[in-house]
Amino acid sequence: MTDPIFMAASLLEKIINSGGKEKKLRCLFSDQIQTHTSVSMAEGMDEGIGKVIGRLNDYNPASWGTFGAFYVCNHCGFPRADGGLLSDWKNDQLVKEAKKGLEFYKIYIDNKTYDDIWVAIRFCDMEGEWETKGWWNVKSYEKTLVCVSGKPYLYSYAYNQKGEYWGSNDYTDSVRNSDKKYGFRKHTFNVENWGEYTIRFTHT
Repeated sequence: MTDPIFMAASLLEKIINSGGKEKKLRCLFSDQIQTHTSVSMAEGMDEGIGKVIGRLNDYNPASWGTFGAFYVCNHCGFPRADGGLLSDWKNDQLVKEAKKGLEFYKIYIDNKTYDDIWVAIRFCDMEGEWETKGWWNVKSYEKTLVCVSGKPYLYSYAYNQKGEYWGSNDYTDSVRNSDKKYGFRKHTFNVENWGEYTIRFTHT
């Protein structure tokens, strides 16, 4: 027989989780620490059978100890489980499901030059909004993740303190609301559904 105290505690936890509590967790999309808002398991699942299963798990006293609490990333809207014995397994399942139908691309900058470079990127975020961000300072012969793109193409501009620059006239934009306009180079990459793209800068 199920312990009524344990059941009450589990249901209370579900209610608290769906009340908007926030927690810093590693985003399954970007692999970076992001703020996540707790929700009920049903709210974190897709429509259809996933939502039905999520609702059943909300009322299952054992689900808190197995899957743990459910959170949604405030950055990309992607769900993840945390705090349960099977949280890692559940997150692996979520990643596999996402690979089937979602598109996102981790964008890396690889500086193959002898000097530090400063990079600006024009990209489409996970909510479908285009934005220009910069400047990322990438050290000589370092590689770093700079953003997550929702489209298989973006634009970049980079320069170093020697006056060298990497750009084009594919797109022109300012960075950080400056008066100066920069000529960005377009990058188009062919990655099916789920993957990453690296922009490499070398001496010309």
